[in-house]
Amino acid sequence: MKLLIKNLPNKDLNKFWKMQKEYLDNYTFSYVKKDYEKNKKLYVGAYDGKKLIGIAYGSPTIKNEVNLQGIAVILDNKYPRKGIGSKILKFFENQAKKLGKKKIGLGSAEGYVEKF
Repeated sequence: MKLLIKNLPNKDLNKFWKMQKEYLDNYTFSYVKKDYEKNKKLYVGAYDGKKLIGIAYGSPTIKNEVNLQGIAVILDNKYPRKGIGSKILKFFENQAKKLGKKKIGLGSAEGYVEKF
């Protein structure tokens, strides 16, 4: 595996949407596109070669905080326990720092935490 963590390029937004749409019940692709345009530094992709295997995304809240709205790694026997999620989170944290943010807020999707 050749892992690369970087800002999600616009060309991969549709792949991002396919990974997240089941958790974004109230959002349309159009909404996500607009949010991406406003917060593209907070949209992160993890790649195995050219394959998108993980994502994180968020948006600024108050002046010194960012809300991490989602983080995910695809379910595949090749990727568990490789630290991919931790590396995505670290990249996201660094992006928040570059934006001058000092805190990251984290919520949970209703019903999903209980399954974790």
